Amino acid sequence: MNVKLKVKIEEIEPGRLQGQRIASGKARKGPKVKFDVIDGLLDVGEGDTLQIEVISSKPESLDDYEFCGHGYKVPASGENVEILSIWGILFAFEPPIGLEEGVKYYVCISRQARKSRKPKKKG
Repeated sequence: MNVKLKVKIEEIEPGRLQGQRIASGKARKGPKVKFDVIDGLLDVGEGDTLQIEVISSKPESLDDYEFCGHGYKVPASGENVEILSIWGILFAFEPPIGLEEGVKYYVCISRQARKSRKPKKKG
């Protein structure tokens, strides 16, 4: 399996855990994607465009990505969604992208574009 999704981040919501946020976006030609963002692991903001790759073999060069981790499909509560757990970091795809149970998948993220952000005011 090799699925490449160009996803524009539309919303960042606070998560339930300290240091966790939830990013939501839509692939141009593909599913909605929702995933955990852990502070210090990956810097993601609204308006960013990310390339999210879901592959079943380890990439040759991990240096090509800002984040790359492996994990497995986990049970989902609905039929029209698939959830992939990468070390407990959840990625939800709606509609499903064709993941199989028991197969190790790599989720690798690289940045396509970054929306400019205003610097925070000090003082």
